[in-house]
Amino acid sequence: MSVAALCNRCGGRSRRARSLQRGERQLLREINRRPCRGGIIDLDTGTYRGVRFGSTLDEVTERFGRGVSQGPATTLSNPQGNDGAPPVLGFGGTSRAPRGLRRYRNVVVFFAGRRVHTLLVDDPRAATAGGVAIGDPLDRVKEVYEDALCGTVDENTEYEPYPACYLKRKGHYIWFGPDPIRSITLSIPRIDFLTPE
Repeated sequence: MSVAALCNRCGGRSRRARSLQRGERQLLREINRRPCRGGIIDLDTGTYRGVRFGSTLDEVTERFGRGVSQGPATTLSNPQGNDGAPPVLGFGGTSRAPRGLRRYRNVVVFFAGRRVHTLLVDDPRAATAGGVAIGDPLDRVKEVYEDALCGTVDENTEYEPYPACYLKRKGHYIWFGPDPIRSITLSIPRIDFLTPE
């Protein structure tokens, strides 16, 4: 069982903890001491609360429920869309593509065909395994992830510019934005559109 799967149990104990490496055991102990959070966002596997890249619509529905398949590419808790998400999240997620997205209270799941390719999370209780959480200052991303590239989005456009950072991992991207962080996005499609610092 992976650390992310253990963490998604929201503080539940596991007898398999002995087989974990030292750093993983430390993370598991920390999670077991605190109340249930919104879930660990696993940057390496592209997983959040049991849903990962490649998950099917049925698997997402089993984990999160039916959700809403129409409307903007924002969570139900943030209909205004001022979440600091990548500016290109309209891809594949329109009301003309009924399987294009599923909106939930604090997560939006995007599909390519019937498989997950992007997860947008804005749950104030969610955090990465490295400890970057929704609500943290954007500088925290640079402290934790040395390979983070940061800059300004929508600079020199008609839209309001905002700061963001992204990482590239094993064929996918992770986006943090704005400052303080309001959303973390895991995406297979390219989302590195910002003017570097």
